[in-house]
Amino acid sequence: LMAFCTNDPPEEVSAALTQHHPEHEQFEEYVIEGHVDIKLRPLSLFIQAYMILPVIPMCILVFFVRHKVICKLNAKDKVMTYRTKEMHKSLVKVLTLQASLPIFFLLSVISFILVKREILVSPFLEYSMIWYISCMPALSPFITLYNVTPFKKYESII
Repeated sequence: LMAFCTNDPPEEVSAALTQHHPEHEQFEEYVIEGHVDIKLRPLSLFIQAYMILPVIPMCILVFFVRHKVICKLNAKDKVMTYRTKEMHKSLVKVLTLQASLPIFFLLSVISFILVKREILVSPFLEYSMIWYISCMPALSPFITLYNVTPFKKYESII
């Protein structure tokens, strides 16, 4: 979203790439798009805030709601059977873990901002943006398979 909304003209991006990486001569052969500097753009600041700020309160809200649900489950201790209570706790655990996955998105956006604003310049941070984003869809099925009892039983059979 940020790259789409804050693109510079291709000529400026090509000149900046040539300046930063003079050892590469093949830039003329490709279509080049992107942004040279996002530091001074109000739109980029708004988009960064839009991507970062909602994640933190939502994670706090997830753990607050989780706590409330666990308290309700403990209050119904006498009414529910052990199996029902364990199923509910398992479901709450899975939902909490699934709802915590946007933390990886937050890490990706933070590393993007650190690199693009030149606060920290590191190849590790540049590559870690993709790693963090990739963790979300990669971990999601494993959370379900490992924590939901019917899947766990099926997994142990295989």
